Amino acid sequence: MIAFAYLVGTFSVFYSLISIIYPLKPYKNRKYASIGALVCFVGLVIIGNTLGPTEKQTIEMLTEAELLLSQNEPEKARDLIREYKDREKFKPLYLLALKQIVESVPINQSKENLKLYKELAALEPNMEKHTEKVKFYKEKEELRIRQEKANKEHKVKVDNLISEVTKIPASNFDRNLSIYKQLNSLEPKNKNYISKIAFYEQKKQEFILLKRKEREEAKKRYTGIWKVGRYVDDFGEPTNQKYITNRPKIRGTFSNTATQDSALDVEFLIEGPKGISLMLYEYAGNNPVKAYSKDDYRVLVKDAEGHRITFTVSNYSDRLQFRGSDAQELHKMLTREGIIKFRIIEIDTPTTNYSFSIISADGYNNAYRKLSQNK
Repeated sequence: MIAFAYLVGTFSVFYSLISIIYPLKPYKNRKYASIGALVCFVGLVIIGNTLGPTEKQTIEMLTEAELLLSQNEPEKARDLIREYKDREKFKPLYLLALKQIVESVPINQSKENLKLYKELAALEPNMEKHTEKVKFYKEKEELRIRQEKANKEHKVKVDNLISEVTKIPASNFDRNLSIYKQLNSLEPKNKNYISKIAFYEQKKQEFILLKRKEREEAKKRYTGIWKVGRYVDDFGEPTNQKYITNRPKIRGTFSNTATQDSALDVEFLIEGPKGISLMLYEYAGNNPVKAYSKDDYRVLVKDAEGHRITFTVSNYSDRLQFRGSDAQELHKMLTREGIIKFRIIEIDTPTTNYSFSIISADGYNNAYRKLSQNK
């Protein structure tokens, strides 16, 4: 670089002289002479910078750097002589400035410490302390970078969960609880998340208790297939006398000498333990089986708990009637609810028989309670 600068400068000066000796084209020669002088000046500046400061400048810079160090301003001292740190006269002072700087940098600033110790290790490669410090701060810096990455990922998770939970209706207790528990696991000391978890757990418990109460109330109102109605008078108007019936009709089968396992519909008329009637609709028709005088039947019943009872009842008109103790026993079987099976055989003509099951008598007790109210 120095040789090139000298060459450029020499050429420029030489060209300037020629332009003076041979002034054939004054304007053009003066132009080129000016350019040559400028290039010569640039070359001389480059040479001057390459050669470094003069002895006087060196002394002045070193003196100023020492003063800065004594004033506890090592950064300014370093910056002042950084350009000449590899020169013999500047190196000791530059090292001293670096060491003062590194002593003032907190240990947790691994990035800055690593940078400084790398520079010290390059200037003093034989110093084992610098090598150890480089290794130490390199590990800390790698750890810091990993931690910084983890913190960013952590923040993204938290931000995403917060964004999600703001869109969830307050009535969705389970989902809100789930999100706030995730947030709490990420930030256990966050009082807001702890408060939210307590709030939604309380709301959820209140909701559970409310639903349980509603189910209990619904269970009390549930009557299943059983409906409470009122008998009507001769004018078709409801009377005060109530009864329990079933809707829809219970489906079964019947057989006699003319048919086998044909469709049967069954309808109960229950006044409670004092009287129960049973209407049988052969071929699932609209007209119940009628008796023109008195027809007796044997009725076999098996309740949900396996109790078996055989009744003998009569049909005087269009229904089989259970009265007295028979009505009480059948009522008791109905109160056990569940599945109840019936088999009815006409005593005078055993080939005529009826079979059906109440698949679920559940709700009978509620229906009877309703029947008993405000009689």
